[in-house]
Amino acid sequence: MRRSEPVSILFVDDEPEQARTYAAGLELRGIEARIAAGVKEAREEFGRNPFPYQLVVLDLWMPGAQDLQPDRNIQGFQTGALLFQEFRGKFRRQEPVIILSSVMEKLDAKLLQGAERVELYDKGETRPSDLARIIFRMLEPHPASPQAS
Repeated sequence: MRRSEPVSILFVDDEPEQARTYAAGLELRGIEARIAAGVKEAREEFGRNPFPYQLVVLDLWMPGAQDLQPDRNIQGFQTGALLFQEFRGKFRRQEPVIILSSVMEKLDAKLLQGAERVELYDKGETRPSDLARIIFRMLEPHPASPQAS
């Protein structure tokens, strides 16, 4: 699929080397990836107005869960799902989200219950070329969308 406009995504991951590897592979396929290295940077980017990204990729397991909900004893593997909730709730963002992690089995499915335009993928099984195909598919206009006509 060829796109006429550039694609810009936000890649949230606390492991910069791994994030840069994905970003380099995506850039070869025409996708610009800005890396936010954790909760603080992600929240700063979520608050930008206008929001410059068409899609967000979130790691699941990151430090910083206590910053999201300090009154609860939360495990680090819930950080990505909690960031997703904040992205949709507090920041009222509707852009598609990919949760990409190597600890998918630890995800509490209740954290994503009722979520739309979110997909989950295993880092160990998803190469940058696979991720690029997923991103382009998720950004395709839907028949009911005004962009589709």
